[in-house]
Amino acid sequence: PRSNGSDALKGSHRPLLGCTLPIVNFPTHLRETLNRTRGHVSSWPIRYTVAMRSPFPGMDPYLEGRLWPDLHNRLVIAICDELATVIPDRYSVRTEWRIVEENLDVDQIAVMYPDILVSHALDMPAETGGTRAATLTPPRTYPITAAQSVRVSSVRIREARTRNLVTSMEIVSPVNKRGDGFQQFANKWKRLHQAGVHLIEIDLVRGGTRILPYPDARNAHYLITVRRAEDSRTGAWPFSVRADLPTIPVPLLAGDPDATLELQRLFKGVCLRANYARDIDYSLDPPAPAFIDDDRAWMRERIAAAAPG
Repeated sequence: PRSNGSDALKGSHRPLLGCTLPIVNFPTHLRETLNRTRGHVSSWPIRYTVAMRSPFPGMDPYLEGRLWPDLHNRLVIAICDELATVIPDRYSVRTEWRIVEENLDVDQIAVMYPDILVSHALDMPAETGGTRAATLTPPRTYPITAAQSVRVSSVRIREARTRNLVTSMEIVSPVNKRGDGFQQFANKWKRLHQAGVHLIEIDLVRGGTRILPYPDARNAHYLITVRRAEDSRTGAWPFSVRADLPTIPVPLLAGDPDATLELQRLFKGVCLRANYARDIDYSLDPPAPAFIDDDRAWMRERIAAAAPG
């Protein structure tokens, strides 16, 4: 692009969560070009901001609430794109979707699906003048529940020629860890393993019930497992909020070496591009379940260290 020298880049820097935000003033001809590209007129000067970063080294527990569906979908796409560049051409790697129905109470809806408005009201006839007001009989109260359709994505590696499923990778959602969704997920997992499919489970949600509750991983915040089709054993990577995500193998057909998946790099790339910190109030507690006091104190220190100022 053309530049007229000093007027092309003028600006100052303001702190935001430990980062600097260059405020860039563009000359007129660059403004017109960018506005045509965007299809609308924006205010000037444009503010280009350096993406805010999570204060945590690996998984950010604040992403386990209303931001989880977005994170889930982005991470599935990132994993698909990564594997497509490293596995042999005899395989295809694709995202697959399914719809899961679950019944949630008001508290769960408020955390996971805040856009759903659930109300409960009792309509009474209007009082007329001179009419004595009746005393209502107190009702019994029950939790309000609502059925919610959840679209869940996953990663499937197939042999391109036969379309046979080789490896199934699930990023576990809250719906997979509670109620009917848990039982459906467990049954599907068992059915796939019996069919000779490699299984990878990436569980970045602390709440709910795990399919494979390993005794030495009960206190781990997060868990990743790899179960090979020909093996009755399962490889497990339990880790805490204080740790990076692990690098794991992705098994393929016999004769082909495992692919390698660097989950920490992929996860951090997704979070950086999404800039989730814009939507998070770190002055609040993260979604349930609550952390123990020692972890809460460590998290507060990390958040304070990352705050501006």
